[in-house]
Amino acid sequence: MPSGRYAVAVGETTGTLSSEKDYFVVDGWKKHGRTVTLSQNGKNLSISVDGGSPSEYNFFQKDSGEKYSESLMNCLNSTGEFFETEPNYTISTSTGSQSKKETGNLLTSEQKALLLQLPIPIVAPNFIPEGFRLVYAKGEANKYANGDDDSGYTIAYQGENNTCISISSSSSGSRGLQRANEVQTEFGSVVVYTDNARDNSIRSISSFLVLKGNPALISGGSIPDSSADGGFRRCEPVGMGVYMQVLKSLTLVK
Repeated sequence: MPSGRYAVAVGETTGTLSSEKDYFVVDGWKKHGRTVTLSQNGKNLSISVDGGSPSEYNFFQKDSGEKYSESLMNCLNSTGEFFETEPNYTISTSTGSQSKKETGNLLTSEQKALLLQLPIPIVAPNFIPEGFRLVYAKGEANKYANGDDDSGYTIAYQGENNTCISISSSSSGSRGLQRANEVQTEFGSVVVYTDNARDNSIRSISSFLVLKGNPALISGGSIPDSSADGGFRRCEPVGMGVYMQVLKSLTLVK
């Protein structure tokens, strides 16, 4: 990587970099308790968050026709440390002093009691991004004709700008999805996948736990909504950094 100043988008942010050993660190994330590092892997840019498995991206080509954003120009023209978030993008710090709104699964004691009646383990995040609220928490006990268990549940959260996160029993898998990352959780190593549009924008982020009931953590796609046609409402994914925080916080509901 050539020496000099860089501006890198990481979760809707633009900022300067500092050189450390054989990689670069995004300056502005440090004050939020996050460590975002960048390095080169062949012709690809490798980005790692908090020491997790890196994600790789193609380097920006000057002749691609892409226009510089105002934030990027401000960063390139600055002389000191620069860090700026996009409008309406909220950063939740990863320190131990998070507010109650940001921690816990938000399930009421009544909802927990009903879910725990199911003959499958119930998994829920113990970290909820600031601004999110619980909008759905239901389960149902069923059996197949051969007597095998077919019980399932869905716990869904809605955030600002029509973003969503849900954990639910899933019969689908990773077929047709792009492998994006891998993270260590309470339930072992879990692979993170994305569903990408033709322009390579992310439509949803998913990961699947090897656990009875086949729980999947999904951000984007749709969540239950009784007021919408068909009972589901389309929604947008959160940033990959926030998704990884939620994934790492998954735990059994007791």
